[in-house]
Amino acid sequence: VAWLLEKKHQKHILKWTGTTQHPSHNRILFGNVLTSFVHFLYEYSQNTVLMADIPSNYNYFFINLTVAQCILSHCGWFKHFLFDMMFHTTQGDSGAGYYGQDGIDEYIEVHKCVNCCRLLGLKGLGSDFDEEEEEES
Repeated sequence: VAWLLEKKHQKHILKWTGTTQHPSHNRILFGNVLTSFVHFLYEYSQNTVLMADIPSNYNYFFINLTVAQCILSHCGWFKHFLFDMMFHTTQGDSGAGYYGQDGIDEYIEVHKCVNCCRLLGLKGLGSDFDEEEEEES
């Protein structure tokens, strides 16, 4: 079914993370939430699953109003659709191109907590520990 929908797929794709690249998106609300969700999922899975290679596209939606009402009132907003993610697992059995524990270790090394990570009370990872130790000194 996926190939039947490909023509309807948005052409503008935003790449939030790569297979082993995990930039911090603290200045963009959606990126902030997505960065913290990846961290949350990793912690919730007891450090066994990591979401990676996350693309999204977006579309403009009108909710519960006619098109004319929305145009007049500016009530529509953009919605992001996540698709085609991959997962690194400690067992390394999540598919071809997945890095298993090596992919997880790369994430831990480069992750920097964003505001939402702190609001969720997530534990610091990698370089976050250095910042926490400096603040305590």
